[in-house]
Amino acid sequence: RMWSEWGSNELMRLLQLYLLCGSSQPSPQMMNFGPITVGALVLLLAAALQPVHAAECSSDCEAEFLSRCIPHKQGTGQDAATAYSSCRDEVDAGTGPLAAVCAAGCGSTAAMIAAGSGSSGGDGDVDDGTGDVPSEQPMTPTLCSSTNQGRCECANLRTPTSAWQGVATYTWWIDGVQRCVTTFTSSSAQSPTPVMLFMQCYAKDSLGGMTLGGGTASETLQQASRFGIAMFFLSTPDGGWDFGADGVVTDDNPQPCSTADSKDIAYLSAVFGLIEGSTETYDASKVYTMGFSQNGMFAGYAGFCF
Repeated sequence: RMWSEWGSNELMRLLQLYLLCGSSQPSPQMMNFGPITVGALVLLLAAALQPVHAAECSSDCEAEFLSRCIPHKQGTGQDAATAYSSCRDEVDAGTGPLAAVCAAGCGSTAAMIAAGSGSSGGDGDVDDGTGDVPSEQPMTPTLCSSTNQGRCECANLRTPTSAWQGVATYTWWIDGVQRCVTTFTSSSAQSPTPVMLFMQCYAKDSLGGMTLGGGTASETLQQASRFGIAMFFLSTPDGGWDFGADGVVTDDNPQPCSTADSKDIAYLSAVFGLIEGSTETYDASKVYTMGFSQNGMFAGYAGFCF
């Protein structure tokens, strides 16, 4: 405790004073520190040689770090490593929005560290869309399996299965690029269930990047269960959404929502097809979109086009 509150300089000064005095009895030079014994100094020196291990950041902190801070920093042009460092600085200093959910100086979780390296922190590759080429390449959303998994992280293949109940990943190929979407439906939800489309391009389809690292224990899925909604987690291997006509609307093209305008229109169409093809589970008349920063723009684009 003294090491964490005083720091190395103060403790080393204390040790130097003791050595100068050559006695375990208090001297005028040491009166400000009170009586010091040889045993106490040994303990202080041992403490000075040991690193301080901060408690790991909470799940709420991890979720805010991954779903808001990192995407926000990357939205300003920072790469993954710089974005991680910027968010990490806020955690250490106890400043910014992260201060509301993160204990100052808490230790990064595995998912937080993985976000800084640009990796998913999970099984399978997450890259530019090539990754491992699976033996099966379905053209429509198909439940993820060992033969079609490829670069997708498949929630329904995670263990223990009890931690991933109701969570499933679907995969398919569009113009030679593998796409993924992960869904969640609570067993306690009333059917057909309203659907929320959660946009997170920066995750590059990783479960941790979409705040799903803890499975059904994650805050996002806990909230979905509480309010009785199904969740669809949409992402892209590119790390950024493709907006129709580069986001420009003109008189000649007032609604750039065709597959020629954006490659992500075909992706959205397949996701909506998955919803509309399961009307006993999902309420296709109650589909909502959400996202933050660029993902918020894409949430609006999806609502505009569909």
